[in-house]
Amino acid sequence: MGFVVDRWRRVDNFVPEPFWSIKLSVLREAIDVKFTWKRGHLFDRLCCLCLYEMCLDKGLARVASVISKPRNKWYIVVCLF
Repeated sequence: MGFVVDRWRRVDNFVPEPFWSIKLSVLREAIDVKFTWKRGHLFDRLCCLCLYEMCLDKGLARVASVISKPRNKWYIVVCLF
């Protein structure tokens, strides 16, 4: 029972922080590609603005790595007779 109370206290005491993120997408030949980075969110606005300005100044990007994962959607068909 203690873990339930501990979880409730953490949820009750949670204080949200503002965060920023940079999202990049490229549209080429009718294909829209969205790029993400491992970090996700930045909690420092100035740092995010600096990274954004660096992206605008360079104009070119280099792909550091590509991760490809197979994705399958499995459907369960239930037949009731």
